[in-house]
This record gives sequence, C-alpha cells and structure tokens, in this order.
Amino acid sequence: MNVNYSIKKIDEVLNSLRDCKHFFKLDLFKAYLHLQTDEESSIIQTISTHRGTYKMNRLSFGIKTAPAEFNRVIDQILNGLSKTIAHFDDIVARGKTKDQCSKNLFACLEKLREYDLHLNFNKETEKDQELAQIKQEILSSPINSDYILDRCILFRNNRIVIPKTLQSTVLNELHSTHIRITKMKQLEGRYCIWKNIDKDIENLVKSCKDCSSVKHSPAKTPLHHWDLPINNWDRIHIDYAGPFQGFHCLIVVDAKSRCVEINVIAKLT
Repeated sequence: MNVNYSIKKIDEVLNSLRDCKHFFKLDLFKAYLHLQTDEESSIIQTISTHRGTYKMNRLSFGIKTAPAEFNRVIDQILNGLSKTIAHFDDIVARGKTKDQCSKNLFACLEKLREYDLHLNFNKETEKDQELAQIKQEILSSPINSDYILDRCILFRNNRIVIPKTLQSTVLNELHSTHIRITKMKQLEGRYCIWKNIDKDIENLVKSCKDCSSVKHSPAKTPLHHWDLPINNWDRIHIDYAGPFQGFHCLIVVDAKSRCVEINVIAKLT
C-alpha cells in the first residue's frame, strides 16, 4: 500500500468550494470495504476468532495506511470530473448554478456507478422527519405493517421509500430516457415510492420540453396485410442481392408458390 499519499487538509477542501453557491454532498457506504486487497495484504490482515482464522479480502477499518490508500483511490476515480472533490468518504459536487451543480452531480454518480461504489442512503432517511417517525414506529411497535426496515433503509411492500431530498434525483433518473407517464409509473411501481409520486411524475413529464416537442407527432402508419394471391405469379416480390464475388443478383419471388427466380448480372444499371 502507498503510505506516502498526501491527504487533502480540510482548509484545502474548503478553499476549493469558495466560488460555488450550490452543493451536493454524498457519503460512501462503508467506504474502506469498497477496496479489495491483494493476497499479501489479506494475509497480513488475518484475524483470529473462536471459529478459526479468517483472511480479510477487503481493506479493514483501523489499518494505519487505510486513510491514505482510500483517498488515493477515490481521487483517481474522480480525477477529471469538474467541480467534484472527495475527503475520505464524503464527496462534494458543486456548481455556480443549480443546473451546473446537477450536471456535475450526475457525472459523479455515473462515475461511482462505473466503479460499483455504493452511497450511504439511510442518512437521508434519518434526515426526513416523516420517514424517521415511521421508522421509529416500526422499531417500537410489534404490529403488522406494510413498512419494513432493511439496513436502516425504509421499504413499503418491497419498494424503497425515497426521502424528500432525493425525490427529484430519482424522478430525473426515471425520466432519463424520456419515457412517458405510463412507463414511468410502471418503473416506480416496481422500485420506489413516496407521497404523491404519481402526481410528481405527471408534472415532470408535462413540463419536459423534449417530451412536449414530440407529443403531437403523427401516428405510425399501420402495416398493410397482403392477401394471399389466387393464382401463381399474380403478385411477385423483386429485390437485388450483392455484391457477391463481383456480381449482383436480381431475385424474383412468387407470393403464392414461393418459387424463386434468380438472374445474375454483372453490374447494376
């Protein structure tokens, strides 16, 4: 492990934020455990338990060189991203305007997805007062409920309950390919939920300029069904094939008998 990597001081981080007005802060989930160790490092991290010894395949908390090594890897991953900086497990995407900040955020999220890095989602659940209250009710009451807790994340009937601070981000992700209202509702019905989510989806699609521009496009012409001919050679299909070994083929197919006539020609005229 590289123990000589210089970790950014907090003053350096704050100084990099000075020209921006809008910020997104992301927290990596169990940060060090994202890093896989080599065989030699795994052996060094071997722990002894009452069930025997175990090698650690991930970078463990408490290792002296872990902070420097983790910061080195994260800085490499985020290298080249505009207005994005990391300090240990906290990542800040920023911008002078909301649009610029959102653009930098989505670029950062795409990079994290590329390297399979996971964010600490439950912190936003704790900040949302309504969701925190529901969570407390689940923990304190033994009654049956549609809500469940898994790793401090709130679910309702297998759908993640999205905190208010993340709802706009999830909406934009659902609409990233500009699908219509019905398909967006089908997606959210499988994965996520929050109060008035259907209304939020409708408002987003109706306010989308790209969707509005194609809303009144002409309907596709229905396919014409050809009736089976009564006699052979009443209707034929003609096409060219090639070039093949310097020649083209004029192919004629009878629609009823499927008889094929092929005429080899030297060049197209």
